[in-house]
Amino acid sequence: MDYEVFLQGPEVYIPIILLSLAITLIAYGAFPLIFAKIRKAPITKKKYRWLCYGINLAAMFVFIILNGEANGSPYLLWTWIFSNRGVKILSSRGVLADGPHIYDTPDSVVETGSSIIKTNRNFFCRNCGEKLIENSRFCRKCGTEVPKT
Repeated sequence: MDYEVFLQGPEVYIPIILLSLAITLIAYGAFPLIFAKIRKAPITKKKYRWLCYGINLAAMFVFIILNGEANGSPYLLWTWIFSNRGVKILSSRGVLADGPHIYDTPDSVVETGSSIIKTNRNFFCRNCGEKLIENSRFCRKCGTEVPKT
Protein backbone atom coordinates (compact mmCIF):
# COMPACT_ATOMS: atom_id res chain seq x y z
CA MET A 1 0.00 0.00 0.00
CA ASP A 2 1.43 3.34 -1.06
CA TYR A 3 1.66 6.41 1.12
CA GLU A 4 -0.63 8.29 -1.31
CA VAL A 5 -3.42 5.77 -0.58
CA PHE A 6 -2.88 6.28 3.13
CA LEU A 7 -3.25 10.04 2.71
CA GLN A 8 -6.65 9.60 1.01
CA GLY A 9 -8.16 8.53 4.29
CA PRO A 10 -9.58 5.45 6.01
CA GLU A 11 -12.44 5.07 3.53
CA VAL A 12 -9.81 4.13 0.93
CA TYR A 13 -7.13 2.21 2.82
CA ILE A 14 -9.33 0.18 5.21
CA PRO A 15 -11.05 -1.74 2.36
CA ILE A 16 -7.65 -2.33 0.76
CA ILE A 17 -6.27 -3.73 4.03
CA LEU A 18 -9.33 -5.94 4.54
CA LEU A 19 -9.15 -7.24 0.97
CA SER A 20 -5.43 -8.00 1.36
CA LEU A 21 -6.08 -9.82 4.62
CA ALA A 22 -8.90 -11.87 3.05
CA ILE A 23 -6.74 -12.86 0.08
CA THR A 24 -3.87 -13.82 2.40
CA LEU A 25 -6.11 -15.93 4.64
CA ILE A 26 -7.68 -17.72 1.68
CA ALA A 27 -4.34 -18.33 -0.02
CA TYR A 28 -2.57 -19.69 3.07
CA GLY A 29 -5.54 -21.33 4.80
CA ALA A 30 -7.26 -23.08 1.92
CA PHE A 31 -4.91 -26.03 1.48
CA PRO A 32 -4.32 -26.94 5.15
CA LEU A 33 -8.00 -26.79 6.09
CA ILE A 34 -9.46 -28.43 2.98
CA PHE A 35 -6.81 -31.16 3.03
CA ALA A 36 -7.50 -31.86 6.72
CA LYS A 37 -11.25 -32.08 6.07
CA ILE A 38 -11.09 -34.46 3.08
CA ARG A 39 -8.13 -36.69 4.02
CA LYS A 40 -9.21 -40.31 4.48
CA ALA A 41 -5.91 -42.19 4.80
CA PRO A 42 -3.79 -41.77 7.92
CA ILE A 43 -1.03 -39.17 7.81
CA THR A 44 1.66 -38.23 10.29
CA LYS A 45 1.81 -34.77 11.78
CA LYS A 46 5.28 -34.25 10.30
CA LYS A 47 4.22 -35.20 6.76
CA TYR A 48 1.09 -33.03 7.00
CA ARG A 49 3.12 -30.01 8.10
CA TRP A 50 5.66 -30.56 5.29
CA LEU A 51 2.79 -30.61 2.78
CA CYS A 52 1.28 -27.43 4.25
CA TYR A 53 4.55 -25.52 4.24
CA GLY A 54 5.41 -26.75 0.73
CA ILE A 55 2.07 -25.81 -0.85
CA ASN A 56 1.96 -22.49 0.96
CA LEU A 57 5.53 -21.78 -0.12
CA ALA A 58 4.30 -22.10 -3.71
CA ALA A 59 1.49 -19.66 -2.87
CA MET A 60 4.06 -17.26 -1.45
CA PHE A 61 6.05 -17.44 -4.69
CA VAL A 62 2.88 -16.63 -6.64
CA PHE A 63 2.39 -13.56 -4.42
CA ILE A 64 6.01 -12.54 -5.01
CA ILE A 65 5.55 -12.86 -8.78
CA LEU A 66 2.29 -10.89 -8.75
CA ASN A 67 3.38 -8.15 -6.34
CA GLY A 68 7.12 -8.05 -6.97
CA GLU A 69 7.74 -7.89 -3.23
CA ALA A 70 9.21 -10.62 -1.06
CA ASN A 71 7.94 -10.98 2.49
CA GLY A 72 7.95 -14.36 4.21
CA SER A 73 6.36 -13.35 7.50
CA PRO A 74 2.71 -13.86 6.40
CA TYR A 75 3.73 -17.21 4.93
CA LEU A 76 5.27 -18.39 8.20
CA LEU A 77 2.56 -16.96 10.44
CA TRP A 78 -0.52 -18.16 8.56
CA THR A 79 0.94 -21.53 7.59
CA TRP A 80 1.78 -22.17 11.23
CA ILE A 81 -1.71 -21.11 12.38
CA PHE A 82 -3.61 -23.09 9.75
CA SER A 83 -1.41 -26.19 9.96
CA ASN A 84 -1.99 -26.29 13.74
CA ARG A 85 -5.73 -26.02 13.13
CA GLY A 86 -5.47 -28.77 10.50
CA VAL A 87 -3.65 -31.05 12.95
CA LYS A 88 -6.55 -30.59 15.39
CA ILE A 89 -9.04 -31.42 12.63
CA LEU A 90 -7.09 -34.52 11.58
CA SER A 91 -6.83 -35.62 15.21
CA SER A 92 -10.56 -35.16 15.85
CA ARG A 93 -11.38 -37.14 12.70
CA GLY A 94 -9.02 -39.96 13.74
CA VAL A 95 -6.81 -39.59 10.66
CA LEU A 96 -3.71 -38.34 12.43
CA ALA A 97 -1.17 -41.15 12.74
CA ASP A 98 1.12 -40.72 15.72
CA GLY A 99 3.07 -43.20 17.77
CA PRO A 100 4.42 -46.45 16.34
CA HIS A 101 4.51 -47.00 12.62
CA ILE A 102 1.60 -49.43 12.55
CA TYR A 103 -2.04 -49.43 13.49
CA ASP A 104 -4.88 -51.82 12.89
CA THR A 105 -8.60 -51.62 12.21
CA PRO A 106 -10.88 -54.54 12.94
CA ASP A 107 -13.18 -55.39 10.04
CA SER A 108 -15.36 -57.59 12.18
CA VAL A 109 -15.61 -58.56 15.81
CA VAL A 110 -16.73 -62.00 16.91
CA GLU A 111 -17.98 -62.40 20.47
CA THR A 112 -17.40 -65.82 22.01
CA GLY A 113 -18.53 -66.26 25.58
CA SER A 114 -16.76 -63.82 27.83
CA SER A 115 -13.99 -62.80 25.42
CA ILE A 116 -14.02 -60.78 22.21
CA ILE A 117 -11.90 -61.99 19.32
CA LYS A 118 -10.95 -59.58 16.56
CA THR A 119 -10.83 -61.12 13.09
CA ASN A 120 -9.92 -59.91 9.61
CA ARG A 121 -7.52 -57.27 10.86
CA ASN A 122 -6.05 -54.79 8.41
CA PHE A 123 -2.70 -53.22 9.19
CA PHE A 124 -1.62 -49.87 7.77
CA CYS A 125 1.71 -48.07 7.73
CA ARG A 126 1.70 -45.07 10.08
CA ASN A 127 4.18 -43.26 7.85
CA CYS A 128 2.32 -43.33 4.52
CA GLY A 129 -1.03 -45.04 5.21
CA GLU A 130 -0.43 -47.95 2.83
CA LYS A 131 -2.17 -51.25 3.65
CA LEU A 132 0.45 -53.73 4.82
CA ILE A 133 0.75 -57.31 3.70
CA GLU A 134 0.27 -59.79 6.54
CA ASN A 135 3.52 -60.67 8.37
CA SER A 136 5.54 -58.15 6.32
CA ARG A 137 8.60 -56.49 7.88
CA PHE A 138 8.61 -53.35 5.69
CA CYS A 139 6.01 -51.14 4.03
CA ARG A 140 6.00 -51.78 0.29
CA LYS A 141 5.31 -48.11 -0.49
CA CYS A 142 7.68 -46.11 1.74
CA GLY A 143 9.99 -48.80 3.12
CA THR A 144 9.32 -48.04 6.77
CA GLU A 145 10.18 -50.98 9.04
CA VAL A 146 7.10 -52.39 10.73
CA PRO A 147 7.51 -53.26 14.41
CA LYS A 148 6.41 -56.73 15.52
CA THR A 149 2.90 -56.76 17.03
